[in-house]
Amino acid sequence: MRFGLLGPVEVWRGGQSLDIGPPKRRALLTRLLEESGRSVSAERLRHDLWPQAKGNPGSLSSVHAHISRLRSALESGRGEGEAGRLLVRTTAGYVLTAPRDSFDSTRFATGLRHARQAEGAGSTTSARQTVEDALALWRGSALQDAVRYPFAVAEARRLDGLRHQAEELRAHLLLADGEPETAALAAEALVEAAPLREASWAILMRALYASGRAAEALRQYECFRIALAEDLGVDPGPGLRELHLAILRHDADALHLPRTRTVPSAATSAAPGAGTELLPLVGRTAQSDRVATLMREPRETRDGPAEPCCQGKPAVAGADSWRKPPPGLAAPASGPPACTAAGRWTTFRAAATDPRSGCSPN
Repeated sequence: MRFGLLGPVEVWRGGQSLDIGPPKRRALLTRLLEESGRSVSAERLRHDLWPQAKGNPGSLSSVHAHISRLRSALESGRGEGEAGRLLVRTTAGYVLTAPRDSFDSTRFATGLRHARQAEGAGSTTSARQTVEDALALWRGSALQDAVRYPFAVAEARRLDGLRHQAEELRAHLLLADGEPETAALAAEALVEAAPLREASWAILMRALYASGRAAEALRQYECFRIALAEDLGVDPGPGLRELHLAILRHDADALHLPRTRTVPSAATSAAPGAGTELLPLVGRTAQSDRVATLMREPRETRDGPAEPCCQGKPAVAGADSWRKPPPGLAAPASGPPACTAAGRWTTFRAAATDPRSGCSPN
């Protein structure tokens, strides 16, 4: 017998799905499965599943009635008056004696662990197949029949976190297998689902760079940096900042990209604004570092503090909804580009290194 928690609760016997019954009984089964072989008292079940009926003696009768019908569904071959073998009553309450490896959630976690081990051993093909098989076990949201009950919140959050980690591993393996475009699409979905998770943004930036879209990778970093600054008042972590600098320097070794991929050149990876000549960054480490610093930190002007150089502003109504370029520097014809996550945008202009842009060191 197998049990499914990665979606609507399911029970399979010999490949056939069993009819568990109405929603309350399905939530009851989820509660018993969550305890993984530990007894749950009838009073605890009543409190978790009928919280509004506290103090009502009839609610305990409902618990026993649902337990009886659930046992009949799970052990249809049990004789009348015969003690339950799967759903057992003890002095402490009720216990579902199903082994953990019969749960799809356990098989998923085991598959994720094996995929990580294979990836660590350098077997990316095996790791990718293993993690994709594990992700295929999902049929919906975790503990779907019990999401409105407080008892399910912590376990559902744990399983959702593992699922996100598995999706990140899959995107990483896609990139390692030389499929950066597919990896970028997977990473975009990840940052939409968890917009504050740096690991997902790192995969997205690396995948975009490997796809020959270095300018877009830099723009996505700016989106994330601005979102953190505005919402939390913090900067990206050291790892993501180092990744950002590696992209600016076109440092393929630091980016850990597959050797079979063609590294984008500075002259072709950025998209200049209309009428703006892009100056290559190759061999300009000091200048690249200076530009990166100016983009992260506010500058002092004669008129007082100024915003970070070339940083975009949130859009507002009117013709001046984004910063006008300095005199002599043409603005991109398409206006400010869109960010991937949370609907934010920033104007990352490829002409940042052009002396006419006003971003050059004083």
